[in-house]
Amino acid sequence: MTDQTFSEARTLLRLLFEKHGEADLQPIEIVSHATQKNEHMLDIGNLSIVETSINLNAMRRKNPRQPFIHTAIPDIIIKNDPGKLLLTFENWQKNIVENRTIEFYLLPRGTFEDIEKKLLSLVDGSIQIHVSQTKEKFQSTITPVRLSKPEYHLKEYPYAIEGDRFLIQWEGEFTDRITGITKGEIDRRKADLEGKLRHFKVTKGGDSLKRSASLHDYWLFSQLQGKTLYDVKGLFPESFDSILDRIVRWKASGILQLSEVPRSEVIPEPKGRAGLSLTTKLGLRLPLWLTVRLFRRKTGAVGKVPVDLYLTGRYASAMLIRILMQQAGIETPGDVMRNIQEMESNYNNYETRKASLEHVKALGESPEAALGLEHLPKTLKLALKTGYGVDVSVKQINDSTYEFTVSDCFFCRDSKADSPVCTAISGGMEGLSSIMFKKKTEVEEIECRAMGSASCRYRLIFP
Repeated sequence: MTDQTFSEARTLLRLLFEKHGEADLQPIEIVSHATQKNEHMLDIGNLSIVETSINLNAMRRKNPRQPFIHTAIPDIIIKNDPGKLLLTFENWQKNIVENRTIEFYLLPRGTFEDIEKKLLSLVDGSIQIHVSQTKEKFQSTITPVRLSKPEYHLKEYPYAIEGDRFLIQWEGEFTDRITGITKGEIDRRKADLEGKLRHFKVTKGGDSLKRSASLHDYWLFSQLQGKTLYDVKGLFPESFDSILDRIVRWKASGILQLSEVPRSEVIPEPKGRAGLSLTTKLGLRLPLWLTVRLFRRKTGAVGKVPVDLYLTGRYASAMLIRILMQQAGIETPGDVMRNIQEMESNYNNYETRKASLEHVKALGESPEAALGLEHLPKTLKLALKTGYGVDVSVKQINDSTYEFTVSDCFFCRDSKADSPVCTAISGGMEGLSSIMFKKKTEVEEIECRAMGSASCRYRLIFP
């Protein structure tokens, strides 16, 4: 096993053997200068390579079929001639076969490159461990070399250690239980469900999401509960195929279930028109103030966000979070606050999706109908004016990119921050655009008054 940290491989092997090994299969560790010795350890200390081989082979004969973990390999390499060392390794391989032991050589990757390459040619295969850091988080991956089926050879698999559990990312999930469900079977199950979206609703399964699951997975999982698949498709039209894929995988893992809806409760298919109604077409052409009045008459009064109440609740939540972080001894809250903002954005995205669908239905339009992108500027202006009472200017950058600016944004009123904070608008407009145009949408706030800018500016992209 090669590992640039060297300690990660040892930790991983110990965990696997402690959890899954039987009492008579406790691994024997080959170490240099151990401070505490036991019967499952061979301390080679200052032994020569010949003395090391003699003691090691005696240990193999005494413990046939046992796993051995060689953490002393770097010391052995430093102290011995490379040519003589490779001959020794060849002899060790013969002894391994004779005693049917399973042995792991641990090397700091890239430190002894020449020996590493030659040793790889002698052994049955290797496992490469790589640890990378992104956004203040560490991610470990393993790469099998000649130890797996061809389709898994030289592919990186992220993994995580949670307590005494080793979780590997399999089919997009961190799990310690491989379901065995194939991509073909997933596609077959999805196709079978496509014609029965009204007849099944999502309920919680016996297992839980792993702690290593992303914030988005936790959020999505919470929003799926109790909804029919048809409701899910209505709320997430642009990403329903990938969400249905996730639902099938979670069901196979026992994380959720699909319960059949009683026949009397199945909602019939709507009989909406193919195109937009005359009212909607007219409203999209009228000046904004007339469109607001026309749509309000059609859908009823549209309530604006109660600004002072919203801000009071947000400030109270922020203060509580700071107090809890201080009590927990968290001195660098940047990552925590980013996670909170991500969750705020997700929820604003979701709530705007629900509100948009309700308004579409109130206008008598089909929830499955998509607007043309020529209506995007008017749609954003209408949503922000009626929902938040703010004015917005919209500029098209290219066929897939737009920018819009809110000059008097109350979401960041009296705020100071190092990053944008107006997740109600960025998340909300992302959800609105996805519902109205049936396209995957990404909205990012690129300037914020909380950061000292004159206004809040956003970039909307259809990737």
